[in-house]
Amino acid sequence: MVLVDEHSFRTLGCYRELLPYDQAYIWGDGIAVETPNIDALAHEGALYKNFYTVAPLCTPSRASFFTGLYPQDTGATKNHEPLSEDIPTFAEVLRADNGYYTGFLGKFHLNGDEKPGWGKRRDKRHGFIETKFRYNRGHWKFFERSNGKVIGYEWRDKDKFKGRHEQNYATDFLFNRGLEFINRQVRMDRPFAMVLSIADPHAPNIVRLPYANMYDDMHFQLPHTAKVAVRGNPSVPRWQYTDGDIVPEAEEYLEAYENSEFFQNHLQNYFGMVKCLDDNIGKLMAHLKEKHIDENTIVVFTSDHGDQLGEHGKLNKGKPYEASAGIPFIVRYPQKIKPGKVIDTTYSSVDFAKTILSLMNARSKKTNFDSYGIDGSRELLEDDVPAKLNQIRFLYDAGKKARWAAAVMDGFKLVISRNDVPWLFNLKEDPHEIFNYYNDPKFSEILVYLQDALLAEIKEHKWPIFKNQSLYWDPPVCKDSNDVIPIAAKGYCSEIQEDQVEKHCQLPGVFDHCQITCNSCCEDSIGKVVIDKELKACEDLEEHCSNAKVKKFCPKMCNSCCEDSIG
Repeated sequence: MVLVDEHSFRTLGCYRELLPYDQAYIWGDGIAVETPNIDALAHEGALYKNFYTVAPLCTPSRASFFTGLYPQDTGATKNHEPLSEDIPTFAEVLRADNGYYTGFLGKFHLNGDEKPGWGKRRDKRHGFIETKFRYNRGHWKFFERSNGKVIGYEWRDKDKFKGRHEQNYATDFLFNRGLEFINRQVRMDRPFAMVLSIADPHAPNIVRLPYANMYDDMHFQLPHTAKVAVRGNPSVPRWQYTDGDIVPEAEEYLEAYENSEFFQNHLQNYFGMVKCLDDNIGKLMAHLKEKHIDENTIVVFTSDHGDQLGEHGKLNKGKPYEASAGIPFIVRYPQKIKPGKVIDTTYSSVDFAKTILSLMNARSKKTNFDSYGIDGSRELLEDDVPAKLNQIRFLYDAGKKARWAAAVMDGFKLVISRNDVPWLFNLKEDPHEIFNYYNDPKFSEILVYLQDALLAEIKEHKWPIFKNQSLYWDPPVCKDSNDVIPIAAKGYCSEIQEDQVEKHCQLPGVFDHCQITCNSCCEDSIGKVVIDKELKACEDLEEHCSNAKVKKFCPKMCNSCCEDSIG
């Protein structure tokens, strides 16, 4: 298993070839990094079109991959929290119950706050026997062995490795140690399972030569969704903040940011890290072939989460957008998986452990392994298995103060959050995730289906999204639009000062656009609010009128018409 960090699926040729041109080349016409070796994994195996991390943050995502559980049941709900030692992983099943020699090399990020937190040769924690080259956290750019130990170095120490970057740069170093691990297992003729965890592509976006200047001639445009987000027409959901939530001069801001040295270097070096990774994948696959084990070795390539890389006006991860929560997932197994298979069914990281164990015909005997995941191995192994288009998978913000939760199925994504109305994305009509289809009657049945499934999942697994907070399960009737005000006034409802309300609300379009600010709506909403972990309609909320969301959802009942904007 090659597990990388913060990888945008749009930077892989095998994914781009499945996308319309405007989605494949979001940074400009023909702006792409070629990845022939990772593409070969997909062409010779199976590619998942709709694979998600259950939580787009490093530690909780990895916890779900390895255990098949939701993060809050593993102890690792946010970065730097340790995976509980009493919870078995897929590696423990392979080691203890099926005789596999297991190893983990690279970034682990499941041993709490340890930094770097190097493993020992045989500590067996979480099912991995060999962990000498496993470190817990940190984004080191160079490694070296010294007196039996491994030492990590940051980019500022690059001169120490002058002439040796190709051997000591972190990605190259770890792949080389992975090849040595494979050599030992082949020599001893024993079954093995290895996780090779590479911290790139992840900030700081710095990479060794020749990759560092390989893309200097490319000029990266801001994605279309970034421009929409900054212009605010329509606005992004409130769970998606931007560097400038309200930008007075949007066009000047966009031009300056796009042409900034930071943004150009950020993307150029990100592409360089991806290219370095791809070259090392090629080296790994050549090595497996040289050892005559490439046909009967399962190779999985995936990432703990994505990276928005400017999409929707933001870098990094943590959101339910495709660029953040959608991840590449490729499985190559020539002995059993037909080449060129594309899987449309929606899956998530909780499904990995159960699927890979089934694919390996590995059984849990002494190990008390349990999983919330779905075994997707039949769809991998058989040709006549239709895609399960009604299969729903769930994503959420895994922290103790969760900000959002989502249900995804066949191109539709429902997102509820503590600081905005619910959003229904329709990826078939709006693959860029710009518009909210919640109120579109054509999709009312799908909406209810996703709502019911999400509610059941939240309650069954006690997700933190309902804990100590209220949220809109349905949108309020009366609201200030988050979109930029029509051209006559410009700006946003939230910018209208109290002493300017009467003046601005008389301008064309403002009265209906800013219903709360302009006191133009006083109607109780149809639908429900989550309060005290339960869904309640206005008739059941009278005793909760002190709650800000209830006052805005039921303004007539609470005698509080239009006191505030939605918040």
